[in-house]
Amino acid sequence: MRKKYCIEGLILITVCFIVGCQWSQAQTTESWNASEQTVERLSKNQTDFNYYEEKVPAYTLPELLKTGGGKKVSNQKAWVKVRRNEILELFRTEVFGRVQQTYYRTNFRVVNLDKNAAGGNATLKQVDISIVTEEKELVIHLTHFTPNKVTAPVPVFLLIDNRGPANTDPSRKVKSEFWPVEEVIARGYRMAVFSNADVDPDNFDNFKNGIHPMLDKGSHHPYSWGTIAAWAWGASRCSSQGALCGLCQRRPLGRSARIIPCTLPFLTGFSAYRNRQQNT
Repeated sequence: MRKKYCIEGLILITVCFIVGCQWSQAQTTESWNASEQTVERLSKNQTDFNYYEEKVPAYTLPELLKTGGGKKVSNQKAWVKVRRNEILELFRTEVFGRVQQTYYRTNFRVVNLDKNAAGGNATLKQVDISIVTEEKELVIHLTHFTPNKVTAPVPVFLLIDNRGPANTDPSRKVKSEFWPVEEVIARGYRMAVFSNADVDPDNFDNFKNGIHPMLDKGSHHPYSWGTIAAWAWGASRCSSQGALCGLCQRRPLGRSARIIPCTLPFLTGFSAYRNRQQNT
């Protein structure tokens, strides 16, 4: 049976992750370059990896529609059964890492509901998302605002917060440009946030805290997922059916209902090696 989602039509969830750089810098035409000091430090600490762009040898990207065995992909069957899986495996081994297939339960509990939030302009709902294995439990605290004046489903901006709760105060007594709830609500959009530390704290400890020891079962392999992949995994939990029921209006769904998660372009391109080794 097809799963039903809590919104009719298209839901656009933009996952915003701010890495500390100013927007003005991100919008310039100049290419981004790593600081020489950072490159030098990483090269000394991790001699097995190359951090110098000029040392990257010439290479040719593999053809999209040709299998690893050299066969041309000329029909849908070959794409679905062979080439698609090969490409997904490349992303697992070379970019994002591999998530362990450990069984866990996901529970959702509304811990706070305020229909007169943000000066009466929004409904605040805070949801605890519990990830439960046989031995441990991890809780992701999801906060989201819905404009009170909307009468139809609207997009949701989901922020992965790496700065701490002072920048995402749900009471709105403390306001930060990092998370401009009032401005976004006034434009008719929804706002949601969770802390990256709920999923995996941003301090390298060889993956002994957060979600990793729960799902890795104490065995973190060379191609296991890393911190950035864990944060993306947490965003996926926050945009799942159970969490979205709190973000969306309860309306009958059409067959066209679907979810499209998006990430900002500067998140793409993180290598599995940088992702796996340490948070720098």
